[in-house]
Parts: sequence; C-alpha cells; structure tokens
Amino acid sequence: MTMILKHLMLTLTLLISSITQANSLDPSLIHWLNQTIPAILSFSFKDQPTTYWKPYQKHFSKQGWSSFTLALQHANTIKMIQSYQLSPIIQLIPHHATNLHNTPSSLHLKIPAKITYASENKAIIQKALIEIQLSSKAPFLIDALILQHQGSSKIIKIPPRGCALRTLP
Repeated sequence: MTMILKHLMLTLTLLISSITQANSLDPSLIHWLNQTIPAILSFSFKDQPTTYWKPYQKHFSKQGWSSFTLALQHANTIKMIQSYQLSPIIQLIPHHATNLHNTPSSLHLKIPAKITYASENKAIIQKALIEIQLSSKAPFLIDALILQHQGSSKIIKIPPRGCALRTLP
C-alpha cells in the first residue's frame, strides 16, 4: 500500500511540475510584454491613429499587423478616446497570464490587465483581458491581439486643479 501511495505522490508531483512549467513565462517575454503591449494600446486623444501605431509595426507579423489595423478601423474605442479626450493607461499582470495553446513556434496567451481611461476631470477604471498570439522566441512577433473589457467600469471623479482633497471622518 505504501508503495502505491509513493508512486501516486511521485506522479502527482511530476504532473504539478509540468503544469507549473507550462504556465510559467520566460522573463524576457514578461519584460517584452510589459514594455510593448501598454505602449501599443496607450493611444491618446492627442495622437493621430495613422502615425501613432506606425513605429509599433515592427512588433507584428504581416498577418498580425493587417488584422490589428483592420480592427482599429472598426473599433469604437478610438472614437470614444477622441470624443471624450481620454488617455488610456494600461497595466498588464503577466504573472497571471494563462497559456491557452502553445506550439514550438508560437504562444497563445490571455493576460489580465487594468485600463485607466483618464480625462481632465474623471478616470474610468476597467478590468480587461488581452488575448495575444505571438512567436515563442525573440524577436517576438504578434500574430493576433484582442482586447476584451471585463465586468463593469469604476468611475472616479477628479477634483479641479487647485482643490484640496480631504477625507471625511
């Protein structure tokens, strides 16, 4: 009986180890994600869409760039950002990323994020999920990038400049 239990524990340990390794991301990939994705998605109302994203084309495969620019043309996010004069701030949580499907040459990840759309007098905080498909080795190239807002937004009113904030008792 103890031999079976030892074998079962060893099998369970190996299984947990393989799952942990499958879901852990390379530190260079985490660094790249933290630098690149927020920069790509941080389009401000002051920016011109056609010129803003051009420098980021190098991070996409041909197919990825084509689908990204097509999605931008159809997204209402750009219109909302420009209409309400918002500036989004993207914070990724790559350590909580989920590997959806990996091959030797590509990764398919879901990465939780927090997006703060800030204007002069308010901020809208929105949880989001970024789904990304990219090459598994550096230089990382994006094949697909999808931003999905999650749940409800939290709106924070920002007091006018010069007003002091005070905490009520």
